[in-house]
Amino acid sequence: MAGMDPLVRTNVTHFNRFVVSPIQVGQQMNTAAFQGQELTMKIFHTAALGFALVAGPAGADGHATGDAAAGEAIFGKCKSCHTVTDGEGEVIVKGGRTGPNLYGVFERVAGSEEDFGKKFGKSLVAAGEAGLAWNEEAFVDYVADPRKYLKSYLDASKAKSKMSFKLKKEEDARNVWAYLVSVGPAPDAPSE
Repeated sequence: MAGMDPLVRTNVTHFNRFVVSPIQVGQQMNTAAFQGQELTMKIFHTAALGFALVAGPAGADGHATGDAAAGEAIFGKCKSCHTVTDGEGEVIVKGGRTGPNLYGVFERVAGSEEDFGKKFGKSLVAAGEAGLAWNEEAFVDYVADPRKYLKSYLDASKAKSKMSFKLKKEEDARNVWAYLVSVGPAPDAPSE
């Protein structure tokens, strides 16, 4: 810059202070983008934690971890024997009467409906008397192989189930459970 007109030299020096190279611009943009991504990740993690805190109790106390919409489609296999009818007699899912009504099955004591043993099986009534109340895990295990489940639960080789159908895929069973919980009454809130 020696030999330059002093006015031009002042302007060039002043201009260079405010102009950055494309490399510097890219670095500044990457830093800003990184900071934006970092902020986005913090927001995402906070939202995920909030969701886990809200949804966690539902899975923890057995409400449902499956996909209710998928369970509705799978329940088509179940409705040949089972109906879903609320306490006032409103039919939610029209189905057969060979098996028990599955409305409100969540936390229901197994075999506790009136005259259940006469129609649906004494082993299931005995399981209820021994403490079996339906939750997701019990339901999933039971529908995979009802007879085997009752034999194990009651520790009785002669235990029987009148339900011959087996829903062996665990994901399908969890989805059906989610569907049954979704069409039933709202589960009681956990007591504090």
